[in-house]
Amino acid sequence: MSILKSNQEIVSKAQDKSFLESEEEQMISELMCAQFSHPDGIRGFFTTYLTGEGDALADMEDVPKPLRDAMKQANLEDLASLACMNVIVPIASMSKLSDSTLVANAAHTAERAKHILRNMRGSVNVIRNCAAIYIVAMGIGDKNPEGHNELILFWNDLFAASNFTDKQKEDIASAFTDLL
Repeated sequence: MSILKSNQEIVSKAQDKSFLESEEEQMISELMCAQFSHPDGIRGFFTTYLTGEGDALADMEDVPKPLRDAMKQANLEDLASLACMNVIVPIASMSKLSDSTLVANAAHTAERAKHILRNMRGSVNVIRNCAAIYIVAMGIGDKNPEGHNELILFWNDLFAASNFTDKQKEDIASAFTDLL
């Protein structure tokens, strides 16, 4: 079974309200924990989870229990940076898109990714990553909070490699304002 198909099945099951109260929930939770044990698994899952169509569980402010369980077991450094990337990429792409449907889809994906970050708000890794992203996007690296040097360098390198425009940086900073 392909990884994408497996992710789609897991997301589909997690969106079934009757499933969430079944014995199968534990099995899905274990599968998701295994998948979240590697950055590629985290990345692959979120590709499916965040971009699903229609009214999805990803639109709810609270994430489902199997996903919360998996996120608690994951490497928090990997999870935090990947969750932040899931906000950055669609936000940055919005200013480059001319099709209003694609812009709306990117905004929707970014908002779903912000739900994930809000559910991780207590994590020091998330707080530091969000602050570092904001600092880099605003170009205020000289006002570096203690302990953020490595993260600021990481996000600064990513922003430079991505060649973000000033407008994209402004949009990214705005997206992270309510996550600080």
